[in-house]
Amino acid sequence: MRKASILALALSFFVFIVQCDRDDDDRNGSGEQKESTHASTESHNMGKDCMQCHDGSDREAPHFTVAGTVYKTGGQETAPNGYVTLYTDANGQGNMVLRLEVDGRGNFYTTRAIDWGGGLYPVAEGANGNQSMMPISITRGNCNSCHTDSGNPTNRIEI
Repeated sequence: MRKASILALALSFFVFIVQCDRDDDDRNGSGEQKESTHASTESHNMGKDCMQCHDGSDREAPHFTVAGTVYKTGGQETAPNGYVTLYTDANGQGNMVLRLEVDGRGNFYTTRAIDWGGGLYPVAEGANGNQSMMPISITRGNCNSCHTDSGNPTNRIEI
């Protein structure tokens, strides 16, 4: 009887840990990872700070670890179907940590856990192969908090 109680308690604890871990990665509770894909048009609010809603505090919005919007040169039109890649060294060097597809609206996002280490270097690549490399490292993925749409299109991520 005692062994069965201990086993039931251990199993309950394991289920609790797994549920908490899943909730940390995906705040909408579905357990599935959310990630942008080429041609998808389910994203919204291009140019806005994604983490205003996708910060993990709203159980209806997936908790994004990296998210933003990419624009064509000139900053007026989004650049769909490219890539955003994070590297351990500047200029697309070192190890590739993450490669995200930019969706059909120009947005990129993921709920995947990221090891930022001492910082990662983003490279945005257009569907045409043009690249834009950030010369300084970042330690968080709320890209549109700096590359904002709030009246200053010169600060957008452009390729």
